[in-house]
Amino acid sequence: MNIELFDPFRPPIPSQIEATLISRSGTNSDTNSGTNSGGSGTLSGRLSAAPMSAVKFNRRGFYLAAGHTDGTVVVWDVLSRCPLRTFPSCVNSEDDEIGVVSLDWSRNSRTLMAAGDEDVLAINLAATPAEGIRVPVIEGLSRLLGGVDVGAIKSAQLKIRKDTCALIVTTEGHVFTVDWGKLGKEQRKQMRMKKRERKGKRGWAKRGGGHQDDESGLDDDEILELLKIKILCNPTSASYKSKMKAKVEKSTRMEHSTVDFATAASFDKSGHSVFVTTRDSVVVFGDEASANTHKELYRWRVEESTSHSTIKGITLSPKGNAFVLRSSGGKGGERVLMYAISCKDGKPDIVFKDPVNTSNMFDDCVFSNDGEHLVAATYGRSKGVLLLWTSDQNFLADTLEGPNLAMHCMAYHPTRSCIATGMADGGIDLWGIPSSWAAFAPDFQALPSNVEYKEREDEFDLNVNVKEDSEQAETEDVDVVTVEKPAVYASDSEDEEEVFSLKMLGCGAEADAKDGLAVL
Repeated sequence: MNIELFDPFRPPIPSQIEATLISRSGTNSDTNSGTNSGGSGTLSGRLSAAPMSAVKFNRRGFYLAAGHTDGTVVVWDVLSRCPLRTFPSCVNSEDDEIGVVSLDWSRNSRTLMAAGDEDVLAINLAATPAEGIRVPVIEGLSRLLGGVDVGAIKSAQLKIRKDTCALIVTTEGHVFTVDWGKLGKEQRKQMRMKKRERKGKRGWAKRGGGHQDDESGLDDDEILELLKIKILCNPTSASYKSKMKAKVEKSTRMEHSTVDFATAASFDKSGHSVFVTTRDSVVVFGDEASANTHKELYRWRVEESTSHSTIKGITLSPKGNAFVLRSSGGKGGERVLMYAISCKDGKPDIVFKDPVNTSNMFDDCVFSNDGEHLVAATYGRSKGVLLLWTSDQNFLADTLEGPNLAMHCMAYHPTRSCIATGMADGGIDLWGIPSSWAAFAPDFQALPSNVEYKEREDEFDLNVNVKEDSEQAETEDVDVVTVEKPAVYASDSEDEEEVFSLKMLGCGAEADAKDGLAVL
């Protein structure tokens, strides 16, 4: 993919659905097929599958990870639009309507993290077969807090430069980071010992769902002991205070901020700071590398908030200079509030609203890859709608109407003008910019039949002296060793890393085969 060849004057925002991706991961897996259908904006030709719950592009935009409510994770190749890996039921969930809560890629695309209700599964895609480390984050936090019910995982995000550390938000308002680096090393060590003991015997016994049994030899207590948990936020309700007061005073690991019920959290671009939102405030934490806690830097109250409003989510811009908050309830209805990254007074720079109906809920909100536009997904007028604003002046650039389905999640491609929206029927709609050849040649007309054209050898050569040029080129040295990295990924503050590439297993029936996943 030659990014330098992209037209800089091409429209920055998509305009229509180019393709729909549907895998066999749904409830009707016997009849579904991985297909690429053109986006007509209707339900005709769409197949039924488990609803989508999360989508995420990797850093380069080569792959798209999709999570379903049945716990299945599918990795798609964006260019060929074929499924590369399928991991059925890799996330356990007590509620069949939740499944995969969050997906995130490591910086080099070797690790894919999938979060369910209680566990986080870190999948190593570089291994053959793929290896997964299941991290019981909810059980670890509950045991650390003395058996308190901390709810289920609400969202999870990998740290920017550490693929064994994640930021977790629970449904009961807890925010914490968990590092499973020691756990992964110990489990791999135990597995190598088990393999040597078996001496050629059959490996992991397969179980349902395409996974393999855990034979790492570690019990629950040993697993939880190897987890490193840093608590950022802990609800201060009376019920929690009465249960945790004694535990908090005795444990040195229980130093944490007394923030109200947390609703969302996100790392900044560097991964050193954490932005946490409560019902009406924003709290910023710094990373204390030498301690077991994160230090609270400052906090401020959202100026637009009321007693009936709630902050539902936070999204940082790709450049790291701004962020937006999704707020619902109150007199203002559904709104998106934009702030500078250094804001400390709570006054939003720009307020985005649905110009037609302010009561329509925003299911998700993302920035474009250049940060110049803001995209929000809503369900209005009996169909899914994408609202696109310019992020600097609150101008509604476009309104895109999709199928008669709700958009559960979405992701913006990191380098292309493409939006992936996860639909309620289990499909992924890819919004893009169609090629209009008539725009380059208004008098262009389609020929009724093919015309054979014989091209001269030097017809499109800049210099017709081919022989002279070839003789001069023979004396030039050709560098075949140096790898020139794309300038679009270069940054003064970030070191470039080599990105792992998945092998193409084939399309159609070959790619639909369930891939093995060894859970350590």
